Formats: sequence, structure tokens, C-alpha cells
Amino acid sequence: MAEPPAVPPNCPTLVGRSTIVYDNEVYEKLLDPVEKHAVVPLWNDSAGPLRHKIREAVKGVDWNAIDIFRCGSTSLGHCHLVRPVIPFVSVEPGSITWMSGRAVALKYRDVLREHGIHDVEVEIKES
Repeated sequence: MAEPPAVPPNCPTLVGRSTIVYDNEVYEKLLDPVEKHAVVPLWNDSAGPLRHKIREAVKGVDWNAIDIFRCGSTSLGHCHLVRPVIPFVSVEPGSITWMSGRAVALKYRDVLREHGIHDVEVEIKES
């Protein structure tokens, strides 16, 4: 019988982020669809320059998904009530170091900034 994974599937390991501002507190997060945000029409244009440049930014990384969600705490009493828009790049487990993940997240964020999106940070997670 196979051993269960060390981390449950719904608790992916973070392996990079574009921001350096974070707390070390672990709390349950809720992911919601992004309905209204400047990134939505740019991202939904599958042939547009934003998608092309993002694919270039993640080139060379063993990624399997790129998703954009609102992410926040599941607890109303928690101090993190804001649900910022966060693009997540999912990579194969063990395929990337923190430094490489951060470099990819920063490239991705730079692409967003080039397209006028200044209120979004990027995270790289194993999945």
C-alpha cells in the first residue's frame, strides 16, 4: 500500500512568490473566482499579448497550470479579510527551488506591470 502524501492535496507547498511581505501564520484559505478586475479581460484574451508574455515568463519551468483567483481567509474573525487577486503557477512537486520560483514570480509580475496591473502579486505552488 502506498504511503499517503506528506502534505494533503489541498495544502500545496508554496515554492515562490513575488512579494516579500507576508506573515508566517498558517491559516485556511479560500479561493474564489475573480469577477471584476483589470486583469480579467487581458487574461481572457487567449491570443493576446498578456498571455503570450506570461507563457514566456514561465518558460523553462515544469508548470502544469496557471490560475487566477481571489485568495483570503475562510474565517470572518481573521485579520486577513481582504481577498487579493493572486495568479498561481502550479509546478510539478520537487521541480523548482525557492530562488527559481521567486525569479519566475517576479518575471510574471513584471509582465503584469507592463500591462498596467499594479495591484497583483504572483505565487508559485507545487501541484
